[in-house]
Amino acid sequence: MLRYFRFNWLPFLRQPDEPLVRFFSHSSDRLPIRPLVFGSSIGLFLMLGSFSIPALYLLLSLVITLYLSMMTAHKVDRARRDALLPLLFITPVRRRDLLTSLWSGCVWQLWRSQMMWMYWSFHALVIVAGMVYLLLSAELSSSDALWLLLVGTVLMRFQPVSALFCAGMVGLWCGLAVPDSLLALGAAGLSALCGWLVWVSVVLLVALNFADLAAWQWTCLLLLPLLLSLLAGYLAFRLAERRAHP
Repeated sequence: MLRYFRFNWLPFLRQPDEPLVRFFSHSSDRLPIRPLVFGSSIGLFLMLGSFSIPALYLLLSLVITLYLSMMTAHKVDRARRDALLPLLFITPVRRRDLLTSLWSGCVWQLWRSQMMWMYWSFHALVIVAGMVYLLLSAELSSSDALWLLLVGTVLMRFQPVSALFCAGMVGLWCGLAVPDSLLALGAAGLSALCGWLVWVSVVLLVALNFADLAAWQWTCLLLLPLLLSLLAGYLAFRLAERRAHP
C-alpha cells in the first residue's frame, strides 16, 4: 500500500529502495512511543468522549513531530558513536546525499507505522469538519467560501509534509551539532515542540477570531506556519551540511 502514497514532492526525500535509505529505515533504533499513544488514546476517549477526535489528532501530531525529530537526532548520534558516520563522510558519496538518505530513512520508517496512517486520517477529518462547520455557521460570501476550501485543501495536503520536513531536518542538525546524546535528543525534542506550539496557537487564534478576520488575514495566518516550517527545515539542513565532516 505504501507505493500508492509516496510523496515524491517532499523536499530532499529519497526513495526507500536506495541502499543507504534502506539501511537507515530498517535500523533497529526505535523510540518506545506506541504504548504511550495507545494509552493516551484510551484516556482521551474516556475523558472527552466525542471531543476525543480533535484531541487525539493534536496528540498524534505532537508525538509524530517529536518522534521524527528525536529519532533523526538519535540515528545521527548512534552512527557517530559506532564510527559509521565518519566512514560514510570519507566515501565518494556527496554529504548532501548521505544526510538526505539518513533523514529519508527515518521518514520511511515512520511512514510504515500504523500511527502515521491514523495521523493522516485524523488530520483530513479535522480539517474537513472545520471547513464544513465554518461554511454552515459563518456568513461567508461565495468568494470567501471558495477561498476557504482552497486553503483547507492546501493545509490538508501540505501541512503534515512541512511538519515532517522541519522536524526531521532540525533533528538532523541537532544530532550533528550537539555531541552529547541526551542534549541532542533534548534540543531536537524542544525544537519540534516549539514548532508544534506555534502551529496550534495560530489555529486556535484563527478559530476564535474567524468572524473578525478578513479572508486575506486568516489565509496568511494559516499559511504562515507552513511556510516557516519549510524555511526552518531548509536552514537546518544547510547548517547540517556545514557540520557534516569526517
